[in-house]
Amino acid sequence: MILSQPIVFVGMMGCGKTSIGRVIAEKLNLEFFDTDKEIENNLDLSIKEIFENYGEQFFRRKEYSLFEVLKTKRKILISAGGGSFCEQKIHTLIKKNFISVWLDVNEKTIFYRLRRNQAKRPLLKGMDERELRIKINNLMIERNDCYSKADIKVKLSDQTISESINKTYSKIINYLSKNR
Repeated sequence: MILSQPIVFVGMMGCGKTSIGRVIAEKLNLEFFDTDKEIENNLDLSIKEIFENYGEQFFRRKEYSLFEVLKTKRKILISAGGGSFCEQKIHTLIKKNFISVWLDVNEKTIFYRLRRNQAKRPLLKGMDERELRIKINNLMIERNDCYSKADIKVKLSDQTISESINKTYSKIINYLSKNR
C-alpha cells in the first residue's frame, strides 16, 4: 500500500494508541514510532522526569520538533502523546501533514487502564481513585472536541484487543481506499 501521508494515532492516554499502533503498523508494513518513547530516548529521561524538571511546555516543544521531522516520512505509523493533538501548533501540523486516527475509548475503560499504570503518567501522579476519575473526566471534556477533528474516528471500548485492532485496521483501509 502506498501512503500519501504518515498515519498518527491520537486520543486519551490509555486508549491503546501504542498497543494497537504497533500491530497495525506491522500489518500495513509501516515503521512504528511512539512520540513519548522517541522523546525519552532523545533526552535520556522518562516523561515523568521531563515534566518534573522542564515542564509540559518544554515537552510539547520537543513533540512539535519530532512531528516536524516525521512529517517527511511516508511509510510510518505514529502513536502521539495524549495531549499533543490538542496543542494548537501540533494540531495544525498534524492536520496538514498526517492522516489522523482517533481511538475513542469511554471514560470507564480509560479509568481502569490508567489505574493500573498511573505511576508512569505525570499528569496523574499521586492521585487517589476519586481524583483520578475527576481528572480523566476533565481531560476528556477538554480534549474530545479536538480529537473529534481527526480524519478517522474509531469507537473502541468493550472490545478485546484483537477486535480493537481489526476494527481500527478496517477503518484505516476503508479511509485509504476512498481517499487515494
